[in-house]
Amino acid sequence: MITLQKPTREAPLQAVAANVTGSVRSLMGGRKPLEFRRVDRAGSIYSLAPVAIKDDQTLTFDLDVKAVDGSATVPVQFNQRFYTR
Repeated sequence: MITLQKPTREAPLQAVAANVTGSVRSLMGGRKPLEFRRVDRAGSIYSLAPVAIKDDQTLTFDLDVKAVDGSATVPVQFNQRFYTR
């Protein structure tokens, strides 16, 4: 789940619509593209993409988060270790 926010006078964290693209890769190097969908609920905007995981698996996420209005582009990379039990 990815959300982009910016401060405004009305709210310290205002949700901003974003286009998110990217991929996920395992430690073995296999890369898979992610397909994000936007969810807008109760004043929040999320970008979600399904990812298949295995127990005790570490995945690297490489994402580009671009504000729909063109005001910001943020590259994001992080590792996440997953446990299924």
